[in-house]
Amino acid sequence: MSLCIAIIDNNEVFLMADTLLSFPEKTGKKPFHGLKIFFLNQNIAIAYSGAAGKIAHSRLYAIYTQGHKGNIKLLAKQICKSFDDKVDFLLAQSGEKPMITKISEGKISILEDDGIYWIGDADAANYVSKLDGNNRFQLQYNFENVIANSQFPTVGGHCVVARGKIEGFKLIPYMGLISPNYVQKTEDWETVDFGSAQTGGFGYTTVTPSKEGINGWGIFYFQGMYGQFWRVDFELNVLEVLKAYAANVEEFIKIIQDEIDIELDYCGSLGSK
Repeated sequence: MSLCIAIIDNNEVFLMADTLLSFPEKTGKKPFHGLKIFFLNQNIAIAYSGAAGKIAHSRLYAIYTQGHKGNIKLLAKQICKSFDDKVDFLLAQSGEKPMITKISEGKISILEDDGIYWIGDADAANYVSKLDGNNRFQLQYNFENVIANSQFPTVGGHCVVARGKIEGFKLIPYMGLISPNYVQKTEDWETVDFGSAQTGGFGYTTVTPSKEGINGWGIFYFQGMYGQFWRVDFELNVLEVLKAYAANVEEFIKIIQDEIDIELDYCGSLGSK
């Protein structure tokens, strides 16, 4: 299944989704990981739940090419008319009047004030949004807890976060660090030992395009010295995964930037430079 959540908070709109892509058990196909959040243009974002792989990409590409990217209400109606109800969508519009539309089971819902819409695993969605006074940071924290919780097997991988401001949508880079060796000895500032692969240390930074409206998302694992980047280009009808080993995230980004000619950002670095 999966989980995608969209919220309007303080006149900004946020989209969050996991990266686990799975098939119905009867197919016998193994799950894999990929993107569920895409930008149709600088101010229109779309997320999906209910399909995977080439099926999902072909539908997203058809949505991109059929137009209506300046009006998500009209685009939602067109999606309902053109596609069956096996795939649910969230459409989000940034700008002076942010808006979210939800397309689920052939029905359209519209949100223009602060609030939350979701598609995917209902139990996981309830867990993520269960606390009062939700904001983007709390929701992302809850979302990451759902991914790590074995009670929600249809949600997994990592949390992908997009933020829509007046200027448009961008994917947000962030970092995760787990230290198996760190025990605070004093109340003063201390250097944290985040460990190595041998000692169970685990850390990563996500890697995202620097400019608004550019698709693509990646992750670099510090201890593994390895990264992946999902390249998406609707103009060229390209969806591919680029992989590379590097001593650090800066080297990884250089490898990917040289390949795709898109400026990339990251949140933080760990290890040798």
